[in-house]
Amino acid sequence: MLDLSYTKENVHSVTSMRRSELTAEHVEWLQNVPKRLQSTGVRLSIKSYEGSHQLAFTPSESTLRGRLWTFAINRDVERVKRVVEALDAKWAHITHDKDPGVEPHTHFYIDFKNARFLNPLAHELDLPPNMLEKVRSKKDFLEYLTHKDETDKYHYDPADISANFDVETEIEVLDVEQKRSFLWDTLKLHQGRISVNDYLLSHQDKLCQMGYGAVYRVAADIAKISRDDYGNLKGGVAV
Repeated sequence: MLDLSYTKENVHSVTSMRRSELTAEHVEWLQNVPKRLQSTGVRLSIKSYEGSHQLAFTPSESTLRGRLWTFAINRDVERVKRVVEALDAKWAHITHDKDPGVEPHTHFYIDFKNARFLNPLAHELDLPPNMLEKVRSKKDFLEYLTHKDETDKYHYDPADISANFDVETEIEVLDVEQKRSFLWDTLKLHQGRISVNDYLLSHQDKLCQMGYGAVYRVAADIAKISRDDYGNLKGGVAV
């Protein structure tokens, strides 16, 4: 039996382990988790199989969910590739092995049709949940696979990416959609149909990529449409 006290932190630590790392002692310890802590851990059952005992490991579903996920690993890469490539989703991966001073590692990208909860997905990949991250910007991440806009990193050839979709075409489509959304929201901002805060939150990445002159003009436009001739906020403009 593991010499571990039953605390929320210890339950989380053990249930976050990869299945391949679980020992018989871990199984025995988990079987005795008090009910008051079971909501933080997993549902467990022991099944008899050909004279041995098998652990049915089912992580409880986290509230964190999403369609786009990423993670990077530097071990067990081939196994994870097989698991990812068997998923009903768009996927891409690339190995970064030419960055000076950085250990070779492989980045994975998964795009599901429907949102997936974190813990069941991590369980399916046999990876700790804390290794997975939600993708914030699809276009930015797909470009990061080759370090397209990273000035201090090695630029990889798009042909180095393994994927079940055309990554370069996807980036081009997303770029057009992003520009269309930016222009449309700029028009709505001038018409008072979108607040300044919502506009800035929606397009902060785009604005950060623009030159200082362009950003200054956008800021000047926002100031102009947000205030009347006396410098007061217009009643119809939400900020």
